[in-house]
Amino acid sequence: HYNLSIMALKSWLIDRGAFVHSCLDLVRCLRNDGDHGCFATCFIGAGEVLLRVPTIMCIEADSLIALALKLIKLLKTSSNNWEPYLSTLPLNAFENFLGEWTNDERSLLIGTSIDIDIEKEWVGTILNESIETSTDEAKRALRLVLSRAVELSNRKWLIAPGIDALNHAHPSYTNAQLYITNDDSILELVCTKDIESNEEIKHNYDEYLTPALALQRYGILSGLEDTSAWAPSAVLVDVSTLLPVGSLPRYIALKLRLIPQQHNFVLALTLQDPLPETLIGVVLLKNLRNFDDDLNHLQNLGPNQADFVGSLAIAPNDIFTAVFLDLRHLLESRLASFFTGRPPPPSTIKTADRIKAALAVRDHEKAPLLAALEILKDTFYFQNYLLEQSDN
Repeated sequence: HYNLSIMALKSWLIDRGAFVHSCLDLVRCLRNDGDHGCFATCFIGAGEVLLRVPTIMCIEADSLIALALKLIKLLKTSSNNWEPYLSTLPLNAFENFLGEWTNDERSLLIGTSIDIDIEKEWVGTILNESIETSTDEAKRALRLVLSRAVELSNRKWLIAPGIDALNHAHPSYTNAQLYITNDDSILELVCTKDIESNEEIKHNYDEYLTPALALQRYGILSGLEDTSAWAPSAVLVDVSTLLPVGSLPRYIALKLRLIPQQHNFVLALTLQDPLPETLIGVVLLKNLRNFDDDLNHLQNLGPNQADFVGSLAIAPNDIFTAVFLDLRHLLESRLASFFTGRPPPPSTIKTADRIKAALAVRDHEKAPLLAALEILKDTFYFQNYLLEQSDN
């Protein structure tokens, strides 16, 4: 049954205009656990094209929700041209996804950037749009889309049959790369190094993929604790309900890592890891009110980091100290929001891998906060750090 399904899928892809390398085994896990993969059946040399799929033969929509609705419609059609592909998709609910975790397991993610309830909201939207769809059907379609869809430059989303079978790996461990033509008309998977027979073919889903995104979107549990394999986490600090300890009550939000410019960024400070050339985060203080007279000179600096770093380092002591105290207070408050209790008792945990994954996400997002606090250990150290950054 398995071999016939793979043969039918290959023939279907080729008949619809795709190119499939003769040594490619597109594995669709018919054991229905939601897993997938792609393996070489013989030696493949670097530079060879593995798959070439025109986007006209893909499932495409303007959003992930719209894509899930389109997939549901195809799955509900008793007889259609997509059957050779659809029949290879897993049937179950993908047990690694957060919607399958117990409340005790999900409590370990408190304070992280993961939105624990987002899947429930998206499933609700799908059910409202497709009233004849069951909850299990909506979950299955949504999780298939989340774990397999590719975003194009025109902001559309698509599922590319064949290419969606590949698993993710850090760039250091990949042996293939996905290219999309400038006009978004063709997706091409190219071998980047020699691949031996029976070796799995992997590519990098997203160079900015963090452990939190890997877990929430793709249901990836393994390898999240390897910090070198993931992008630095973007950690949001929202302390709008807290009273600042310094004299600058206008500073109500702090973010780590550079984000798209919204509103008026007042202060931007680059924080670097002790390791050379390793950027661990950017702290941005966003002011949503008017400046008082003491801060007018900072207002005109905008988001220029170098100017700000130099200006703050030589700012009057009261301003410098206030910024220092507020930064420390914001960072400490953010760290306190993470789950700090004991892990749930083993009887409530379905798999130990979930605990390991949740703690890896938490530790990855705490790392830049802890590194920032190390730089802010005292005013003298912080001021010297700013002066060094300004000189650079």
